Amino acid sequence: MARSGGWGACPQTALNRTVRGLPTRPVCVLDDDDTVVRPFAAAGARVVARDALLDSFRTADVRTRWVTSRWDIIAPLAVLAPKARPAYGLLVIDRFARPEPVLQEALRPHFARFVAPSRSTALLEAGQAAEVITSREPGDYLLAAQVVGDRLFLARGSFDMLTVPLRSFRPAASGLAPDFERVTIVDHGLAIALGEYESTAEVILYEHDKGYRRRAKQRERAHDDSFGAALRRLRLLRGLRRSDFAPIDERELRRLEANEIKRPPGAIRRILAQRLGVPFQEIRSF
Repeated sequence: MARSGGWGACPQTALNRTVRGLPTRPVCVLDDDDTVVRPFAAAGARVVARDALLDSFRTADVRTRWVTSRWDIIAPLAVLAPKARPAYGLLVIDRFARPEPVLQEALRPHFARFVAPSRSTALLEAGQAAEVITSREPGDYLLAAQVVGDRLFLARGSFDMLTVPLRSFRPAASGLAPDFERVTIVDHGLAIALGEYESTAEVILYEHDKGYRRRAKQRERAHDDSFGAALRRLRLLRGLRRSDFAPIDERELRRLEANEIKRPPGAIRRILAQRLGVPFQEIRSF
């Protein structure tokens, strides 16, 4: 179980939008604030009234993800006996609303995971969060982020957590380096900004989530499983331009990625391996 001071209890455990009004997993929103309720209702979430919370929770699908802005709204669940299978998860979208420890412990058995950001957490605003959580593949999006020590904790739209070492964010070829004191989720959950530096959810998940990488490779190989396609994927994963492979000419690298050069000479193989940080023979595995 991955824990940090700002996340609540979240077990460590994948960009097509869903058809409007039909989330792939049930989502329930419970709140007094219309600015929270409106975007989730528009995205297909079920709106639960306060006086219907207990009955709704008892009968809800175990896959349901619950959303609220305040702990006191969801607090009545603490009186219920825990289900054999807890609800999929709970998101509390007010970064300044911290629960009493006793309440959090009382609610813990009712949810498989919490996404409970603190004031130091970067979090999507309600409208974008609603789009992410009700998307066809919510785990492909970033919902919240927080730096703790030498790691970046990422909550995905599926409420699953991913922990990424800060050293994974390498400076760009231009010299631009990540600023871990300025973290924001951008592009509707498709990227994270670390100051002026940006990294896409696709790149982060591809490198750090084996399940996501397997699915992505299956999708891509259905179209092209060649060496050139793998070389291009790995180059983009590393955030490199073709000009970063000097003395290999950009046109020559383009020909390699287009599979126009079948057997690159040893000197080129060594440069590719050095720049990409993997043995040449492993490039094709990406």
